[in-house]
Order: sequence, then C-alpha cells, then structure tokens
Amino acid sequence: AQRRRGALLPVDTPDDTLERLAALQRDYQPARIVFLGDLVHAVADEPVLRAELSALVARLSPGSELRVVLGNHDLRLPRRLVEWG
Repeated sequence: AQRRRGALLPVDTPDDTLERLAALQRDYQPARIVFLGDLVHAVADEPVLRAELSALVARLSPGSELRVVLGNHDLRLPRRLVEWG
C-alpha cells in the first residue's frame, strides 16, 4: 500500500523480503520467528494477501514456529486466517 503511494523508497526495487527472511532463518536456525504487527498496512486484495501469506508460511514454517503479534492494521487478519485454514 505504501509503495503504491510512493511513500517507501526505493519503489522500483523488487521485493525480496521472503528470500532474505529464509536466508536469515537458514543462517540462524531460530526455534521461533515472531512477526511484530501490521502484516497488512491497508486493505489488501484478498487473493494476493492469501498467496503471499501462504508462501511465507510454506517457506518458513518447516524450520521455525511462526508467531504473529497483531498490529492495529491486522484486525481482520485472524478471521481471514481461520477462513483460509
């Protein structure tokens, strides 16, 4: 959402967040990864959000327990996660 508004720089850089997280997980082998709030900053397209979260869980959960501390923008996220299984 912020990149679409031009608020985060650089806006033309490919998003390699998942690959960087996976590399950190591989290097440090944490028992748990905790995401600290606001996984969703604004209303997101649900199919895209579901695909992104599914990719994140599929990539990181085999090596670590994943936890999410909900932020103020994540209010609808728990319901969506239950709906998506």
